[in-house]
Amino acid sequence: MNKELILGFIKRYPTALISAFVALSCLIYIFGRGDLTTELEAEEASLSSRMTKLDANNKNAVNLAGDVEGVEVLVEKIRARLFDSEQRAVNTNFFYTLEEIVPIRINGVSQTQVSVPSLTVNGGKPLELYDTMGYDVIVEGSYPDIILLMNEFSRVSPFIRILGVQMSIGTELKISGSAARIRIAILAKKNS
Repeated sequence: MNKELILGFIKRYPTALISAFVALSCLIYIFGRGDLTTELEAEEASLSSRMTKLDANNKNAVNLAGDVEGVEVLVEKIRARLFDSEQRAVNTNFFYTLEEIVPIRINGVSQTQVSVPSLTVNGGKPLELYDTMGYDVIVEGSYPDIILLMNEFSRVSPFIRILGVQMSIGTELKISGSAARIRIAILAKKNS
């Protein structure tokens, strides 16, 4: 009798029974593969962000060869402006050529050890491709001419940074009698 009751129920409500079976199957499938779904969603997000990055790289690489050539030209221009630590006479003579540009007299040039805090490892931006060379330049002239010399340091070919200046000013600013000791750092080729 049990069989007849069950068969009668199936014949009267076939749609509800099939729907309940499908719903139960779906629930078992979802809960059975729930862990895999979150892993797949994470992998999909990762692949989607990677694809976005690759698309952006592909778009930005349109003129990459031209950009590389331009950077190489700029690097060569920088290298041409560097001091060579092995050419001490040429480096020292550079400072004396400034006497022709600015009306001052250079009384002495001496190479020193230089420590530029912002270019060291603890300073934030350490130099990896280049070195620095330090010089003390002792000059004599009028106050405006010494200031003009320091301004000229920013215009000349080598990369020069003034680290400090000690000045003794003469009695009148327009005549000779002022003197200065200028400590500078110059970007140089890296010694191998």
